[in-house]
Amino acid sequence: LNHDLRDFVLSGAELPPEQQAKLAQLQTEGAQLSAKFSQNVLDATDAFALYFDDAAPLAGIPEDSLAMFAAAAQSEGKTGYKIGLQIPHYLAVIQYADNRELREQIYRAYVTRASELSDEGKFDNTANVEQTLANALKTAKLLGFKTYAELSLATKMADTPEQVLNFLHDLARRAKPFAEKDFAEIKA
Repeated sequence: LNHDLRDFVLSGAELPPEQQAKLAQLQTEGAQLSAKFSQNVLDATDAFALYFDDAAPLAGIPEDSLAMFAAAAQSEGKTGYKIGLQIPHYLAVIQYADNRELREQIYRAYVTRASELSDEGKFDNTANVEQTLANALKTAKLLGFKTYAELSLATKMADTPEQVLNFLHDLARRAKPFAEKDFAEIKA
């Protein structure tokens, strides 16, 4: 019952009507920003392509993946191989390609999708992220919180952002020796 009541309050049930309308507007805008963000990522993913006339630069990649790359090229009426950023393409290159430069090129393209660093900023999500963060803060303040972190924690086990950071720092401190041991084994 307490959780249900809390959820009603966090949904704006105790706000005056004009603030409820503002909260609804922020939620609607958030949904639109989320959809635009996702669309930009999808468009940026679909816009990327590398073409190869032969399989020599694709050494190490399994035959079934090469067939997938060939089919992607054929679907555009081209010969050879087409590599995109869709997950099956990305993983095939990252996991199996002997060509370090190709792996790096695909990795960089993948992690910078829909940013100012890709497609000359055509699908840049920076403004969407900034507006989403601004709306999250407005929502938190409208509901009586100082920060969005405090609002987020209202439904979680931790009580404060400081508790979360202390937990993460403690976890990192405890995990570091194991990571260092793994790194030493890999290095050896």
